[in-house]
Amino acid sequence: MTPEATSNAVNCKKFALVVPTLNEAANIVTVLDRAREALSQLPLAWEILIVDDDSTDGTSEIVRRYSGAHPEIRLVERHAQTGLAGAIAYGWEHTDADVLGVMDADLQHPPELLPDLVTRVCQSSHIAIASRYLHANSMAAWNLPRRMISRLSVLASKPVQRSGLRVSDPMSGFFVLRRECIAGMEFQSAGFKLLLEILAKGRIRSVAEIPFKFGTRSGGKSKADGMTAVHYLSLLCRLSREMVFGRNDAGRQTNSSAASSAGTIAQAAPPSGTQRTRSLDVILGLLPLVLGLQLLVWIVYLPVALRGDADFRAFYSAGYMVRSGQGGQLYDSQALKAVQDARISRSAGLLPYTHPPFETLLFAPFSIFPYRGAYLIFLGLNLTCLLICYRLLRKKLWLAGAAWNWLPLLLFINFMPVAAALMQGQDSLILLLLLSAAFVQIGRGNDLIAGSLLGLSLFRFQILLPIAFLFFLWRKWHLLASMAVLALFVFTLSIFVSGAEGIRQYLRFIYTMGVKLAATSQVGYVPVAAMPNLRGLLLSAFHLRSGSTLLAVTLAASLLLIFLAAWAGHSASADWQLSIAITVAALVGYHMLTHDLCILLIPMAMLLDEHDARGLWNIPFVWLSTVPCFFAYSYLAALPVLGLFLFLIWRCWRILLTTPARQQKLASALN
Repeated sequence: MTPEATSNAVNCKKFALVVPTLNEAANIVTVLDRAREALSQLPLAWEILIVDDDSTDGTSEIVRRYSGAHPEIRLVERHAQTGLAGAIAYGWEHTDADVLGVMDADLQHPPELLPDLVTRVCQSSHIAIASRYLHANSMAAWNLPRRMISRLSVLASKPVQRSGLRVSDPMSGFFVLRRECIAGMEFQSAGFKLLLEILAKGRIRSVAEIPFKFGTRSGGKSKADGMTAVHYLSLLCRLSREMVFGRNDAGRQTNSSAASSAGTIAQAAPPSGTQRTRSLDVILGLLPLVLGLQLLVWIVYLPVALRGDADFRAFYSAGYMVRSGQGGQLYDSQALKAVQDARISRSAGLLPYTHPPFETLLFAPFSIFPYRGAYLIFLGLNLTCLLICYRLLRKKLWLAGAAWNWLPLLLFINFMPVAAALMQGQDSLILLLLLSAAFVQIGRGNDLIAGSLLGLSLFRFQILLPIAFLFFLWRKWHLLASMAVLALFVFTLSIFVSGAEGIRQYLRFIYTMGVKLAATSQVGYVPVAAMPNLRGLLLSAFHLRSGSTLLAVTLAASLLLIFLAAWAGHSASADWQLSIAITVAALVGYHMLTHDLCILLIPMAMLLDEHDARGLWNIPFVWLSTVPCFFAYSYLAALPVLGLFLFLIWRCWRILLTTPARQQKLASALN
């Protein structure tokens, strides 16, 4: 099809390109020269609007002189106003063109792509987007943290995009669209991400994506800063709120995009008949907000973690000590401090290694690498463990997948304890992997394999012991036998690693840590108030003093929950029993931190597999309650976990009442 035929097909009359500027004197002439040459190929009228926000480097004067020789260039100035999105909308308001576009002035967007974008819009698509993610190595010049942040930003936007019109690069600042798609609409003026809001709210039924290689800035300075993330988080929050409480779902689309080497085009289809529960809608609507919060935390915390101020510091130093023949000194504070200062970074305090000696064998290979590299490699291992857990539990997540096919995976990635484990370089996701595999095996009746997997989880014995005690009360002898064998194996490994004296030091260390844990922070210890378990809740919410009273009340409450679980779960299926046991362990575990709560993904998956959706309200409460853990209110997470436990108990009791044997017994009693 010729350009003329394309133009006549949808009656495109005029194209207006908006180029926002703020101190772009070094680039603007080159941008205008290349854009004019590219747009001269179009068979329709066009103009370029430079929207300048009080540049102090003479950008507006350069454009004013340039426009004197080229009348198709117009300067539009804004005073005492900022915000890239607002500048774009302001430029579009000052043109009568029926096709609108935007491009950056830093030469990272190639103007030579403009004819293709305009042609796609005039041919068939309502919007055409230049995407950085359709071809590999399109952002090869970016460093790893920047690529990670960019990918997380895109992932955070997925829930607020319309199903069937989800694109690979909703953060792009290089796109063309028809004016009719946004006529009469208002958009945010602050921030950088106008395209996402257009995709979420605009009258768009088809999208074309065209790949391009993101260029490098040749002059000037980037305008992105910390407020960019804040504005993005605010946008996600607003779009999420509109999606959950204010958007008419009739406008949502359901089919997926089709990709090709030249680009992708997404066409809208009628909405599917799948009915979503309100509880999952709440999670779906708040996904971008929580992901945006995680993005902010990652931006702030990743450089800190790479400097050595993460929990991985303790694992790395312990692994190095074992590899260098110092296994007998794992719990010697001075020796460990010397290794951490020499191998990682100097620090005023000590981050002690609090786990059994055998676990250091996992981290010894990581100590071959410098700390930064080892941290990133272990981050990759943790992500791999998370993805395997997702695959193991995916069949249980069918209801979430019915709401949106990306929701099951995002439930995992977006769960705050998972983010905490990833950031800190913790081993909680390895524990989740072992428990998930045991969950699958126990559901298949393979108690010996399940018990072996649970036995390997002894590096978190404070979680495993309540689980083992419940299975003892349920008389799961084969499972317990295999657990005992593996426990003996890892104990032997611990002796091999640190010797008998090292084991004695570890036991003394654990006893000392248990006694000294108090409500106030101490070097090497965690305050009880920071624990999202029964112990932290009793101390913080009921102001019990940390000591004998707290210990007695915590023990009594823990035994009550354990025996309640034992009574309700004795006739339940094995997978229900393990789900209950994991929830109990999260509550009564003596030493629990935020990242340990990632094991709750297993009982939540069990609930999602239920046909009765009444219990699903537990999931958003648990899922969202972990967010305050990032703001020193960890103990509050124990309340929804307690609610989850009580619902699991109630559910097992109801299942028990509906069994034929129980119904026959009740009928006999009534007669």
